[in-house]
Amino acid sequence: MREIKFRFWHKIAKCWEDDLLTTSPYYQNPFSRDDIIVSQWTGLLDKNGVEIYGGDIVAHGYLGCIRGEVTWGDYGWEVINQAILGREDSYGNSYFQHPDAYKIIGNIYENPKLLGKV
Repeated sequence: MREIKFRFWHKIAKCWEDDLLTTSPYYQNPFSRDDIIVSQWTGLLDKNGVEIYGGDIVAHGYLGCIRGEVTWGDYGWEVINQAILGREDSYGNSYFQHPDAYKIIGNIYENPKLLGKV
């Protein structure tokens, strides 16, 4: 059985927290649930051994030219909104078949421009 892990994106401070209750500098001044986004570990590692979380942006393919967002789908973790860089019509979704072929290049909160989002 895999370990269940979470990380938390603080919308106002624009930083990641691993443990909201004990290590957060905001512990003394609690914030609203609306101020955080919970991201769950997929249980998968990228090709560099880095944990892949929901909301991460991953790249694969020749020179990492195919990028997409990691999210929970109907049947498990999947990479959505995949696009071949430079092609507007190349969007699609896929399930992780070989997570070790992917590399994390950012996430949708800190690096939305990697997917063409502003």
